[in-house]
Amino acid sequence: MPNLTERDLLRLATCDVELQVLITKVAKLTPLMVIWGFRNEDEQTAIVKTGVRALPWPKSKHNNLVDGEPCSLAVDLGILPLEWKNLQHWRILASYVWQEAIRAKTDVKWLGHLGDYGHFELK
Repeated sequence: MPNLTERDLLRLATCDVELQVLITKVAKLTPLMVIWGFRNEDEQTAIVKTGVRALPWPKSKHNNLVDGEPCSLAVDLGILPLEWKNLQHWRILASYVWQEAIRAKTDVKWLGHLGDYGHFELK
């Protein structure tokens, strides 16, 4: 059974169905949290203003809309317990995501090489 909270599920519901299925499977393997799914214009602009590496609205895969409804092509995750500076945790999370992506034949990109360790997106 997935260990996702109601908040995690609400955030995940703003993502493309392919990501929803994938992350639900990953959550069966390790405790995790969904940090971001879809981001609206105000949320995206606020993140860009913090100086974090992020594209302006609507260029991020977090900003995708289908027929005016949120359908993020990216998700930000954190493995629990959340330890921002523990690179091994992020690598473990990435290995679980890739493992399930390979099984599901879902083409996923991890932005860990850019320091965005919790970011996964559909190619």
